[in-house]
Amino acid sequence: MAGISVHAVDIAAGCPAAGLRVDLFRIAADARVALLHGGITDAAGMLTIPGEIHGRFEAVFHLGDYLRTTGHGGEIFQERLVFAFGIDKPGRHHHLPLKFTAFGCSLFLTH
Repeated sequence: MAGISVHAVDIAAGCPAAGLRVDLFRIAADARVALLHGGITDAAGMLTIPGEIHGRFEAVFHLGDYLRTTGHGGEIFQERLVFAFGIDKPGRHHHLPLKFTAFGCSLFLTH
């Protein structure tokens, strides 16, 4: 199945990041930016964006909003995480696994 899936884990809380807003923007050749898909992760911390995806993109993870909503009591260092990437082979499924705390993260693109 082609498309992109996100799996977000709040490692400080030790649980999936249910309720995390993720926006996927397409970056056109002339540098125009257009929202392709916006959504909220489910109870398992997953969000799936189906379809033939190719080109340049930015995924924006709204970490500050998530951390405030879930009652994070301390300082929030990361407001938004922006991950820029390109996909040149449509038809594949790509996965963005994100592990984060209020102060750091690990994120990469795999297929």
